[in-house]
Amino acid sequence: MVGDEVLMGSDAPPERYEQAKGFSVTLSVDDPGDAERIFRDLSQNGTVQMPIQKTFWAVRFGMLVDQFGIPWMINCEEVTPLTLRAKAGVAAPDRGAEIAEGRKVTGPLCAPRPR
Repeated sequence: MVGDEVLMGSDAPPERYEQAKGFSVTLSVDDPGDAERIFRDLSQNGTVQMPIQKTFWAVRFGMLVDQFGIPWMINCEEVTPLTLRAKAGVAAPDRGAEIAEGRKVTGPLCAPRPR
């Protein structure tokens, strides 16, 4: 979904096909079990570039190229007060002053603004 719109893709006829380059499709999910299942399903007959695992920003994150040559990143973020605020459409605090003063900044630098 992009806003209230569905983002769709399609394939090309064999004579017009070009291998995917310079991008990854990123899928963000809320449940670590869903992240692992989706990663497993997409990686069948594909190539795992980074096994799905815990990272400093995510409960689960992994990268793969599926059997059709499409690169994917599967991300399941840590649930923090800031991520909960972002999902609710509440703006994150302005971090510019902290950055300008050279203070350590943790968490996201921005979040969706309410409409």
